[in-house]
Amino acid sequence: MLKVVQTKEEAQSAASVPTSSLLDEIAREGARRMLAAALKAEADAYVDALVDQLDEDGHRLVVRNGHAEPRTVMCAAGAVPVHAPRVNDKRVDEATGERRQFKSAILPAWCRRSPKIGEVLPLLYLHGLSGGDFVPALEQFLGTSAGLSASTVTRLCTQWQDEQRAFVKRDLSQVDYVYCWADGIHVNIRLEQDKLCLLVLIGVRTDGSKELITLADGYRESTESWADLLRDAKRRGMRAPALAVGDGALGFWAALREVFPETRETRCWFHKIANVLAALPKSAHPAAKNALAEIWNAEDKTHALAAVKAFSELFGAKFGKAVTKITDDLNELLAFYDYPAEHWVHLRTTNPIESTFSTVRHRTKITRGPGSKAAGLAMAFKLIMAAQDRWRAVNAPHLVALVRAGATFVNGKLVERDEDQEDVTSPVETGVIKIDPQVLTIALRAVEGLRAFNLPHMGVASYARGEVHLRQGDLEGAEEAFLRAHELGFMPEPGMSLIRLARTNVVAAMSSIEAALADATLDRLARSRLLPAQIEIALAAADTETAGRAVAELEEIAAVYGTAALRAAAQYARGRLELEKGAATEAIRRLGAAQRLWREAQDPYEAARAQALLAEAHLALGDREVAC
Repeated sequence: MLKVVQTKEEAQSAASVPTSSLLDEIAREGARRMLAAALKAEADAYVDALVDQLDEDGHRLVVRNGHAEPRTVMCAAGAVPVHAPRVNDKRVDEATGERRQFKSAILPAWCRRSPKIGEVLPLLYLHGLSGGDFVPALEQFLGTSAGLSASTVTRLCTQWQDEQRAFVKRDLSQVDYVYCWADGIHVNIRLEQDKLCLLVLIGVRTDGSKELITLADGYRESTESWADLLRDAKRRGMRAPALAVGDGALGFWAALREVFPETRETRCWFHKIANVLAALPKSAHPAAKNALAEIWNAEDKTHALAAVKAFSELFGAKFGKAVTKITDDLNELLAFYDYPAEHWVHLRTTNPIESTFSTVRHRTKITRGPGSKAAGLAMAFKLIMAAQDRWRAVNAPHLVALVRAGATFVNGKLVERDEDQEDVTSPVETGVIKIDPQVLTIALRAVEGLRAFNLPHMGVASYARGEVHLRQGDLEGAEEAFLRAHELGFMPEPGMSLIRLARTNVVAAMSSIEAALADATLDRLARSRLLPAQIEIALAAADTETAGRAVAELEEIAAVYGTAALRAAAQYARGRLELEKGAATEAIRRLGAAQRLWREAQDPYEAARAQALLAEAHLALGDREVAC
């Protein structure tokens, strides 16, 4: 029996015998007792649930039957001895004619180690612990060497190879990659003369998440190797990306132009800077780095072009080769400026691949390379998949769908309308607000792009589609989209309440918005989505008291979070309430502030609504000229 408090004689006797920590022994003994109690409770519950099952003689069909043979199970607490209870189940399955069996959900019959230990072993191997080092490294820690042999790792490698082969054969028709990064890495093979050349594609889906697209073994990043990889991805249903990012390796770009000619190209600045510095003396490196940073980190493409000119003037006379490395690929190097500014940091380099490959390089450096190309490919696949769990989505992920939809971005900002078509296109009237049809088309195409795929944000996309239809005055289309969002797990309010209000069913609108606000699980930000609609509905019902409470709550939330959009919504709501009460002067002050804040938040639609209500306030004061 384990004793926490020992006598002096026992302590002296124990001190002469090398043993594990008393703390570890307490943890293992506690784990043993708790596991034994849990297994006994599980078996007893099984037997008690079938106590009414009797045979022809009135004897119970399900009874306890002693204990199974003792065994040792490895878990996080170390090696724990287990004496699992047995159950004698005499019932017969009518469908198969076989005896039914009690199967423990806590400790399956085949289990010799916990799933966590099963996860740790491949993780240690992938991060540099060789198969022969498992026993000496973990035997003292776990209290046993069972299940730690090199053959365990060999079986894992075989399993990883099967997983990698299945991965590169999966269907790609149900996913859409808008951006993709391409790069290769060369890994030494211990038992072969040739190196392993890993060709990797990582993509960004329309919800902004990054994931590995495919991985293959190529021959020195040749055009044919890349073309085989891209053709295979296309056969499996991969759609042409909007933009591909890579280094200056000519093989990939030639293959891309053949397989996906519509995909735009942009070069990795990290690799380009290294190439430029290699063509310059070290004494010129500091000045060159600063000059290059003025290009890739410029405010917009115009400033970047000016920085390129300055770089050429500074180094062109003495180091023409270095300048040529920039000017020859200038269009590709500056292509990222034609995409959302929030995405520039992701599109300037192939860092998603480089940072992931650092793990692969670390493992292969420690073990001096895998034993074969198949093992190296499987090992790289598992390391990348493990790293993928930690990848964050791109900044402003909602803009990725707009890129796929074909929206135009100039210097990182969305172009909502073509100035040269302003006199040709007649805007769609939605109440007192005018919405450019081109903007609506872009928005609808963007959310339709998300609807086509089974993405986590499909409900959000469907709700956004409903908002666009509602602003157009298409109540049926809006209702269909809001209900679809609800099916996908996204709250359809305040959209459904605003539809009821548009149909002049004020009572139903008030009832549904109040029911939505009564949800106790909503946090403040979730309530801030509903409060503007409650204010609008309450004012339509001439209920200024309810509207006033909602305005006060919205102002309180805006004061806590302080974003421009929330402050604009609070100012607009207060201005609308003041106008309803007849305080036009105060309404003008509030609505003017709301309009400025909406412009700051880059929301032209809400700014236009504030402008329209501002005009009503000026008309209430008799100031017709300002209102017009």
